[in-house]
Amino acid sequence: MASREEGDVDVPEQLILRVGQSMALRLPGLGTAGYRWESLAGSDVVEAQWHRGLEGSGGSQAAPGVSAPETVTLTGLRIGTTTVELVQARPWEAPDAALQRRRITVVVVD
Repeated sequence: MASREEGDVDVPEQLILRVGQSMALRLPGLGTAGYRWESLAGSDVVEAQWHRGLEGSGGSQAAPGVSAPETVTLTGLRIGTTTVELVQARPWEAPDAALQRRRITVVVVD
């Protein structure tokens, strides 16, 4: 595995979920530089939903020029095992130009 650099995020290598159970992972954003996190998973075992920006609407905003965090919520859909790849990249650049990549083996149990 590559060495950790500043801005790297701790993502579990394996996640065990029950059917219907969800787990949220908060990732550092770099939207002001054009980077967005995406999930690459072509499986019906787990669903990934994204929330970009600050939680809640209590008027709290990031200072100008500061990127807001991104949160992916993984939900177990059916029993099985799959790999979810999280990629932080600029959408207009080649896929191999990603800033960060993290792989999670997700096991969904009954």
